[in-house]
Amino acid sequence: MDYRVDLVVLSEKDNLSRFGLTLHNLSDVDLHHWQFHFTIDRFIAPHSNTQGTLEQIGSFCKLIPNANQILKANNHYYVEFSIGTAPFRFISDGLDDAAIFIADSEKPQFLEVSISPIVLASPHTARTQIPRVAPAELSLIPKPESVQRLDGLFDLNDISLEIQTHLADGAATWLSEELQSITSKKHPINADGQIIFIANPTLDKGAYQLTVAEKVIKIKAGSNEGFTHACATLLQLINEHTLQIPCTKIKDQPRFHYRGMMLDCARHFHPLERVKRLINQLAQYKFNVFHWHLTDDEGWRVEIKAFPELTDIGAWRGPEEIIEPQYTHVAKKHGGFYSQKEIKEVIAYAEMRGITIIPEIDIPGHCRSAIKALPHLLVDKDDHSNYRSIQHYTDNVLSPAIEGTYTFIDTVLEE
Repeated sequence: MDYRVDLVVLSEKDNLSRFGLTLHNLSDVDLHHWQFHFTIDRFIAPHSNTQGTLEQIGSFCKLIPNANQILKANNHYYVEFSIGTAPFRFISDGLDDAAIFIADSEKPQFLEVSISPIVLASPHTARTQIPRVAPAELSLIPKPESVQRLDGLFDLNDISLEIQTHLADGAATWLSEELQSITSKKHPINADGQIIFIANPTLDKGAYQLTVAEKVIKIKAGSNEGFTHACATLLQLINEHTLQIPCTKIKDQPRFHYRGMMLDCARHFHPLERVKRLINQLAQYKFNVFHWHLTDDEGWRVEIKAFPELTDIGAWRGPEEIIEPQYTHVAKKHGGFYSQKEIKEVIAYAEMRGITIIPEIDIPGHCRSAIKALPHLLVDKDDHSNYRSIQHYTDNVLSPAIEGTYTFIDTVLEE
């Protein structure tokens, strides 16, 4: 690598630390008209830098050297600055990403920079020792209320599924798909199967009874969720090497009503297939809620047909975008969004697996991507107040004093 940056903690107090940043030019070429772009999650104290000009928006920082300063070949640039937060303790507290920008009018370009691990003044040294335990004969997560091991094994080869209640439609379809992935064979749903779904209206929502015998598997539940959770348990019981399931009798029900996970797709965009893959993994461990974080300062991810600007502008960040780079991808365009068709597809995919989706539209803070996309609606030209959010922005809050805010919220939530 021709370029490297080192970050060192020089001194630290409870709420103020001093840092030294060294940018190395290890190439044999002098750099003219250069700037150093990097991201860091903390806020650098304004005017604390010892040379050059330092600008920060969110996590994105530009270090602009003094006029006509050349970064000579096999030389370095050094600057100190302060951050007014608690001391750094972990290597991950350092720089997230970095690049050198050559601001040549004829051919502007970015040069890749390797980031050395931060040199901490007092790193966190505590370590946790996890005691070794003997493996369980039946490894089930979460552990069911009642598990009884029986003699024998059920063979997965050439089996089909039988549904005796419409409540099991989604769970049976999901199990059939997962079994095909494991065995590389199709396991159809017909009227005479070896895995039988049976209604039991006396069981509470999410509860199930699963009995695995040598010739037949019986799944009893009184709800969609119960059948899904039974299938999740069954999938965990499969020995993928022998394609056999130990005979067992299980009774179980959820201990907690809400068992969820949140995925932030606003700060970093995750493609549709990755979202679906995560939902499938959640179902296998009996989660029942997927909290989908779809909007934030760094990106707007949901298609709103009334405001195409939200995804044309607000879904993208980068060097040439209206929204600056943040966190990672300093030198590249980053982003994306989900169409309404794709979101409906994800909802149906999750519903089949007994998972409810909670979509999050973040208001009134965390709205920078929306404000940048719709300034004619969301910027109050008469507002000259100043603030800085915890995310280091000065322009990410919706104003309750203008009509455009309510037009925006009503339209988005209605659609």
